[in-house]
Amino acid sequence: MGFGWKVARESEYLAIYNKKSITFAKKALVCPLLHKCIRLDVSPVYYSSNVKAWSRDICRFTLPVVSTVGPWVDDMECLRLYASRRKSLSEEAIRDMVRLKIAYQIQRLASCRTMLELYLNGGTFKEKVLDNVQFELKSFGLKIYYLDLDLKLFVDPPHRPSLTHHLNGMKKTTLAPEKKVSRLEMADEFQTKQDAIYDRLNDKFEVLSEEEEDLYVLAEESLPLVED
Repeated sequence: MGFGWKVARESEYLAIYNKKSITFAKKALVCPLLHKCIRLDVSPVYYSSNVKAWSRDICRFTLPVVSTVGPWVDDMECLRLYASRRKSLSEEAIRDMVRLKIAYQIQRLASCRTMLELYLNGGTFKEKVLDNVQFELKSFGLKIYYLDLDLKLFVDPPHRPSLTHHLNGMKKTTLAPEKKVSRLEMADEFQTKQDAIYDRLNDKFEVLSEEEEDLYVLAEESLPLVED
């Protein structure tokens, strides 16, 4: 019948698929004609990526994300769930799925918040991402062991060239021990500087409009008078 011994490595389990059940072992006598046996590597996998997202106030930014995800080995039902997924999916396919789910939750939650809200409430944003991703991954028998988000590397949208500069300046101010600024004061300072930027842009547009009007009048005066 072709029976043979299979032995799992230290970070592995042997998942043996019967008709209606899945059993796990470190060492088993298996017949390929009767059972399907897969080596399950249950060690956590390290993920690192840069997720591009948009905030509610249409500000594009890049968010470096570092996470560690692996099978839920301390819950046998979750481990069986992971094994059932692995029966039809490769390890690489599951890793791609994890990356997509993390990126999707970051993009979805960021689109509901302004850049200022993301900056001031980064901890809350991280917890929400963690909870949502964990909820989705549990259906695959996976657990997030570690997740870290670093709000930086902002990419400025058109007509707002100094947004990154002010956010970074606010960050340095909060970190300086001699300049302790409350969150409310930071928000007011940010809004004041942002309004000043918009005012300067509007002034430039008004000056350009006045210059165009003067040129138009000058052109009319210089044209010869044509009589019918």
